Amino acid sequence: MTVLALLIEYACYSNWGARKEKDNKNVIGYYNFKAHVFIDKKKECVRLAVRAMADGAFYYNVEVNKKK
Repeated sequence: MTVLALLIEYACYSNWGARKEKDNKNVIGYYNFKAHVFIDKKKECVRLAVRAMADGAFYYNVEVNKKK
């Protein structure tokens, strides 16, 4: 994803998520961020979840929140 760095830079911190029971023991938890972006000229809210690992690694997940 070419815009990941921009999302991280401009997103607002939303909350911290604790490790889930099903997660590997090496998962510390999840940092959650939100940002408003334009996709196909339409304003969307994007959620960025950053999984923090005990070994110092981070894994990123980005999803567009759809209104129901």
